[in-house]
Amino acid sequence: VHWNLEDEVNGTPQSIETSDRVLSTKLAKPGHYSAIVEAFDKQGRLMGKSEPLAVSVLQQPALPAPELLPLEGQIVSRADGRGELSWTSISGAKEYELTVTSHDGKELLKNRYSQNKMTLVNLMPGEYSLNIISIDENGRASEKPNTRSLIVPDKSNLRAPAMKKVKVK
Repeated sequence: VHWNLEDEVNGTPQSIETSDRVLSTKLAKPGHYSAIVEAFDKQGRLMGKSEPLAVSVLQQPALPAPELLPLEGQIVSRADGRGELSWTSISGAKEYELTVTSHDGKELLKNRYSQNKMTLVNLMPGEYSLNIISIDENGRASEKPNTRSLIVPDKSNLRAPAMKKVKVK
């Protein structure tokens, strides 16, 4: 069976050979196509041809962004600047992209992960912004990232003693 698909806007043809009567393929983009099915014998002679069939292809919706865990409360790293992050798993996600930004807006990290967890190390005390998105098998990112704050506490609650009534000569 030979399938001829033609983009009705550009007229771009795409031919697909299959031994089955069912066609499953990825098209370059959503839109309206005209499909013609041709059947050939073992010698390659045309045995029959269908009338053109109009096919409308819709784009799959983007995946939702994962949620950083825990869902409630603050995300807080250990006092030594090590932050173990995890997020909800999204069905259909091939990978996840995490972006870490400092309090002044500087991008510190932007990496992709196939798992739904990772560890940040050597973070200085302060507040960081975390953005997480999911990416599907076609490389499409979720439309809106989920954003949360990561708090890295000061390493110690100890403070220098206050000096009272000091006179200098």
